[in-house]
Amino acid sequence: MKNKKIYIIIGIVAVVIIGYMLLRSNSSTAQQTPVENSGVVGTKVGDTAPEFSTVTSTGQEIQLSDFAGKILVITSTATWCSTCIVEAKNFVPVYTTIDSDEVEFLTVSIDPSEGDA
Repeated sequence: MKNKKIYIIIGIVAVVIIGYMLLRSNSSTAQQTPVENSGVVGTKVGDTAPEFSTVTSTGQEIQLSDFAGKILVITSTATWCSTCIVEAKNFVPVYTTIDSDEVEFLTVSIDPSEGDA
């Protein structure tokens, strides 16, 4: 069972890397056709993502619109979750090789010891 989780995590990371590489190669070799924004707020391709805001661990308030024009990878994690820790370690090589002008990582941490759970 543990090996299956690792393969799933590796698969997710691989999809992110491949997607990023395809995006980079397409943008440099051909004109991309943007997806038309339907104006509808939702989760389907072409929909406008629902706006949200949160406060970072440093107290800074951020919102989804702060990342407009960038690819935003949102992950959730918890210090007590062993699968989350493995996933976070797998993101390190991806994070260090990606251009932060184009891609942002936003990790939502869930930790009951902080008092908000």
